[in-house]
Amino acid sequence: FRTRQFSYLLEMVSFKFWQQFGEVFFRNYTLIVLHAINVFLLGFLVYLLTKNKGLAAAAALFFLNSGPAIATLLYPFRNAKLLVVTLFLLAWIAAARSKKIPLSVYVFFLLAAFTDEQALFLFPMIFLYVFLRDGRGAVLNCAVLKNAAVTVVVFAMLAGIFLKISYAVSPIAIHTGAQEEFFKDLMTWYSNPAIAKDIALSFGGYFL
Repeated sequence: FRTRQFSYLLEMVSFKFWQQFGEVFFRNYTLIVLHAINVFLLGFLVYLLTKNKGLAAAAALFFLNSGPAIATLLYPFRNAKLLVVTLFLLAWIAAARSKKIPLSVYVFFLLAAFTDEQALFLFPMIFLYVFLRDGRGAVLNCAVLKNAAVTVVVFAMLAGIFLKISYAVSPIAIHTGAQEEFFKDLMTWYSNPAIAKDIALSFGGYFL
């Protein structure tokens, strides 16, 4: 069980859309569209923050041609990683255009929380940005704390409902069997020097 219901919804809708054109490899096309949207959003965000068109264009160009972005398009990933960035950029743009944290930021966070777990790491950066721009009072006030609390409660309730549905329609082995077998051999697996070397190379050479 993962809270990726919004991401899954987009995947199913996009699959049916591309299917109308006789295409079954829907991931690459959807990812290209999302990447193009993200490039535009990043350029627009940089312009809002700096009021410099040249810098905004350079940021968009660098992001358009970045290695991880191109690798994402070439390899058939699912859309969650790109979609969560789209929602993050939309939320940051909304915050940058307002003198306070608008309600749309919390809506985008709720959607992002049901898109990919990276939302939990990305969205605190928006509050940090507002804190640096407007001071502590703009973040630590009753309105912001209330909205954040309501967002967390709504997320927890919806996640609980989705979890109950998941258990109701899926065999219990799907939720526990594979993980239990994996964790039995976890220490043996990661104590293998060859595995440790591969992890270090992939993390340092590709991810970073």
